[in-house]
Amino acid sequence: MEEKPVCCCGASVWTRAIGWIQLILSITSIAAIVTFLTAAREGSNSSFWHCLRVYPETTDEAARADLSYGFEIVSRNAAVWFVWVFFNVLQLAMAIVLLIGSYKKKSRFLMTWIIWTIVWLVVLAVLLTLPWFFYPLPSHMIAIEFVGFFVYVALKLFCILVVVTHKEDCESTSGNDPQVVIYSKF
Repeated sequence: MEEKPVCCCGASVWTRAIGWIQLILSITSIAAIVTFLTAAREGSNSSFWHCLRVYPETTDEAARADLSYGFEIVSRNAAVWFVWVFFNVLQLAMAIVLLIGSYKKKSRFLMTWIIWTIVWLVVLAVLLTLPWFFYPLPSHMIAIEFVGFFVYVALKLFCILVVVTHKEDCESTSGNDPQVVIYSKF
């Protein structure tokens, strides 16, 4: 049976591209968080942290102090960073699961990725909206986060559609029945 096309390529090509992009982005995110936390731990004297804290174009001392205070609060909130690192490690693992499922045509691996992606979207929505209740943000910042989140959701829904199509292709070519067969001892 021929592979179903999605846009310009087959579903397997898209699924592998999604897996590799997710893998690269997860590794990059983990490295960025570790770099940021390392720089925050070294204090304001390190050149990296100094670049983040000092804005030469800002001449207002109150604004500069406010920016520095914001970076200090972010760097001290270890729970938030732990959650982001934890979920990026899970994203990395799920990228590997997606790639294995695509290359070896294992529909259960693909289904695991689909379930994880739906759970991730729900968790991300909670993680993005939770700070709004504790730290007041200007309305234009909330609007920017909403637009960014909806674009992200649209891309993830496209990814889910592609992986579901690839999963159906894998099941139809291998003859796997997606249902679990339960044997009884009669």
